[in-house]
Amino acid sequence: MRDALLGRSVTDIDFATTAVPEDVMARARKAGLKAIPTGIAHGTVTVVAGGVSCEVTTLRRDIETFGRTPRWPSPRTGRRTRNGATSP
Repeated sequence: MRDALLGRSVTDIDFATTAVPEDVMARARKAGLKAIPTGIAHGTVTVVAGGVSCEVTTLRRDIETFGRTPRWPSPRTGRRTRNGATSP
């Protein structure tokens, strides 16, 4: 969307889904599309349709931040935090 709004050519298409990567790959293959497990650890599969690659990523709920400041609202509780600390 960003590139389209800036008048740039769109070279990257991403989708989010509730389907797990294994289901995405099975459904893509059943539809005759190529499925590549490019980022299974992150829930991402690349699906190639008509020569165009699309990344399909499973929606996830971030539980830990690994040192980064948590997003607002807190991914663990859904409650807002003031200073980056996860709310109880």
